[in-house]
Amino acid sequence: MPYFASRTVSGRRVLRRYRDGSYLALVGGLQLRVIECEITISTTAGTHTGIYRLGTTLLDYQRFPAFAVVKLYHERWDVESTYMEIKSTLLGRRVLRSAHPALIAQEIYALLAVYQVLRIAITDAAESTDGVDPDRGQLHHRGPDRPGSDRASRERHRRNHH
Repeated sequence: MPYFASRTVSGRRVLRRYRDGSYLALVGGLQLRVIECEITISTTAGTHTGIYRLGTTLLDYQRFPAFAVVKLYHERWDVESTYMEIKSTLLGRRVLRSAHPALIAQEIYALLAVYQVLRIAITDAAESTDGVDPDRGQLHHRGPDRPGSDRASRERHRRNHH
């Protein structure tokens, strides 16, 4: 049986409490182990700390301690962030162009190779700065220059005056 961990909501019936703070609950007819944890989310817009509930089918609290499940869930979000970065920066929110499965695979491999090179550069830059976590480095997509934007105006000025 595949296992999963996902954020869950209240509205569950607690069946048993475990020593690691998690508990077995019945959610929509499914037995889930619920782990309540405090998670801090930091973005460019600020920091938010809240209590989150993770529901998982990993029911054995001794084999899968709550802390380990929360840590893996956090790592899962690193993967999700990677997909988001690739879609929003390298692809510019466009879909893949290829129509043939082999060419789609080639396009994906090319995107992953470029992404890896960029992440290596970000990691090298972060490691040369004390106290900077390479995972905090981000790619940014500027998007096309709009007529009237500062960059477009500077470029027009440079062409006209040089």
